[in-house]
Amino acid sequence: MIEGAVLTSRGERNLKCAVTFQTDSILQRFMLRFERLQLDCNDHLFIYDGAYAMGTYKADLSCRNTLANVGTIYTQTNHVTLRYVTDQWGPKENGFKLLITAFKDKKHTCLHFRCETTNFCVDRELTCDGVNHCGDGSDESTSLALCPSTSLGEILGISGALLVTIIASAAFLCCACGVTIVVWVYRGTAPCRDPRRRRRSQLIREEPAPCRRPPPRRRSSLIR
Repeated sequence: MIEGAVLTSRGERNLKCAVTFQTDSILQRFMLRFERLQLDCNDHLFIYDGAYAMGTYKADLSCRNTLANVGTIYTQTNHVTLRYVTDQWGPKENGFKLLITAFKDKKHTCLHFRCETTNFCVDRELTCDGVNHCGDGSDESTSLALCPSTSLGEILGISGALLVTIIASAAFLCCACGVTIVVWVYRGTAPCRDPRRRRRSQLIREEPAPCRRPPPRRRSSLIR
């Protein structure tokens, strides 16, 4: 019994397998939505609206099917069975990514989370897990599901330590550029000294006159 699941297949060859999922409550049914779908013509993904891979299938997905023409698939029961068959050929990119979500219709009382567009009721454990279970993104919303806001590092796809390093480096570069600009402006606006004023001041400057000693006094030649 599940409330939600994500199935991923990539490049499997010579594969024949079947898996069945059941909801927790009989009031629930399943919603299937592909996020990636690329199959060869000899590869088939059969979807059965029931507990067994027998009888009439609900869908047979192969090379002719794309995300656009498949859309969202809903079961009428609280079981879904998948049977996947591949051959021995095909590129490694072949495969799919399938989101399976158990939900209650809008007519039922919801004690968990109600999707915004469809009004489907899904388990609250499926909110804020990075998977778009509702299909409209409301289960990952910060306002409806009260999910924590995404950090800048997660948006850019880098770690917190690397983000701190980048910010510190940017601040250092800005500081260095600011110092360079200030020095350049200071040098550009500094008052220029006229070299001629210096030369003129040197020419006007007078040398001190040499000291002159007074003449010696003559002795009187008169004899008393």
